[in-house]
Amino acid sequence: MWPRGLPFGLYMAFIALNSLGHAVASWIPCLAAAEALWPLWLYPLKIVTVFIALGLGWGAYTELHTPLCRSLREGIMSAGVGI
Repeated sequence: MWPRGLPFGLYMAFIALNSLGHAVASWIPCLAAAEALWPLWLYPLKIVTVFIALGLGWGAYTELHTPLCRSLREGIMSAGVGI
């Protein structure tokens, strides 16, 4: 069960950490100037961490192992309908 829950939990933890960073910056005046930089380094860290968690649990995502389209024609038609 952890391969499905861990990436979501990590993503939610980073959202909470971002909110906590903004709250702490509003309480501590010397951090107020750096508040704008907080998301700039937190976002790449969030993406890399969640990507690694997804990669570690890739074997459990059996529904993603089947091909999306059976042929090139079907893929082009699907993209056309989507557009």
